[in-house]
Amino acid sequence: MLGDGEFDGTDWLEVLDDKGWHYVCRTAKDSVFYEGDDDFKVQDICPERGACTGLPGVHFTRRRYGPVMAVAWGATLSGADLSGEQLHAA
Repeated sequence: MLGDGEFDGTDWLEVLDDKGWHYVCRTAKDSVFYEGDDDFKVQDICPERGACTGLPGVHFTRRRYGPVMAVAWGATLSGADLSGEQLHAA
């Protein structure tokens, strides 16, 4: 399943995981992720335009849902600047 920001709630992601579905959802650049005890926002580690950084095994939101794979992608699409936004996927 491919979803935009309105589909990135952890309750919805849990339903998808329970059903065994694979998903990719865009989320806000200020969404909080956790790696161990450290929290971060992808906007803090956003790659340069055209670059991509994968962050496997992180947890999403203060609920610490996951593990998920976060991807920071610095890109433009149809003239819209997407730098700092990310995807997370099961």
